[in-house]
Amino acid sequence: MKIQYFVVGYLKQDKLFKTTDGGTTWSPSPISFPPIWVVKFYNENIGIVLTYDFFSPPKLNRTTNGGNTWETFNLPSIDAIPRDIEFVPGYPNKVWSIASVKYLDEKGLRSRCY
Repeated sequence: MKIQYFVVGYLKQDKLFKTTDGGTTWSPSPISFPPIWVVKFYNENIGIVLTYDFFSPPKLNRTTNGGNTWETFNLPSIDAIPRDIEFVPGYPNKVWSIASVKYLDEKGLRSRCY
């Protein structure tokens, strides 16, 4: 069985949909998320959703039961926009993230990654 996920966004609430039959039917997650940036699953049960709405610190949402329930964690603010997140290979409870910030200086608009 291949499980797939699809994100539908509107205004400030994004909805995550799940299929277990190749896309014939889709079921919505039990909660809505702030704008979703990244969705990653380690396996059919363990997954993460990175959310960020520009007005509050980014959040990492984690499920351990295939999306039936979600636990939310605040991420440290480094004045940067989170861009991607991934599981550390072999460690379903560890993730790494990359973020970038754009700034203007005497050399023009530049970007820095963290």
